[in-house]
Amino acid sequence: MNLPTFDQLATIADKVHFAADIGKRLLDMPKTPAEIRGYLAPEEGLALMMLAEYGPGQGAVVEIGSFLGKSTCWLGLDAQSAGREKITAIDCFKPLSFMAESEDEMDRAIVKEGYTFPFFVQHIEEFGLQNQVEPLVGDSAKAAQAWDDRPIRLLFIDGHHEYGSVKNDFCLWSPFVQQSGIIVFHDYCASWPGVVRYYEEMISATDQYRELFTCYSMKIVVKC
Repeated sequence: MNLPTFDQLATIADKVHFAADIGKRLLDMPKTPAEIRGYLAPEEGLALMMLAEYGPGQGAVVEIGSFLGKSTCWLGLDAQSAGREKITAIDCFKPLSFMAESEDEMDRAIVKEGYTFPFFVQHIEEFGLQNQVEPLVGDSAKAAQAWDDRPIRLLFIDGHHEYGSVKNDFCLWSPFVQQSGIIVFHDYCASWPGVVRYYEEMISATDQYRELFTCYSMKIVVKC
């Protein structure tokens, strides 16, 4: 039988500790952003929360794709309590295409407003994160062009999920990520083949990035 190496044992220990901490956090929180409408599992939200609090280095936390603020609030909660960096939330804040035909009350309200931003702000305020979140209204490419070269320690990629969009988001923003910084890809799953295709191409083509772990449909990598 091949015995695991020390590094493999350390990785297993880290995953066990991480899972245990996530479970405890979920039980201890009376109210969580899981209640906000969105497409993020509670376990994924907790993983983001812990990365925002405990992630290595110092630098900006940038989220590409915010929708109604579910992932933004997860990122902001422990970052705020730990006195860490603000969350830069980048989104065009436009209604999703399916909402025009939806009978859902919130969807209809969003379509009538023509803009998801007021609903995003409402959720940020509900969790007391007004001073922890800096929204940037616009697309990822324009935001990257205007970025002030601040180093990024945590980058969450959850914008448009087509192959070209995922590639552009990564190529535009990853140069700002500092060494040992964390990049998270969301929706690595069969429903979004563009995310899977680009991620697999990227991770196999370079040794600059190493996968740390998977949490549901999130791939978490470190910049080496």
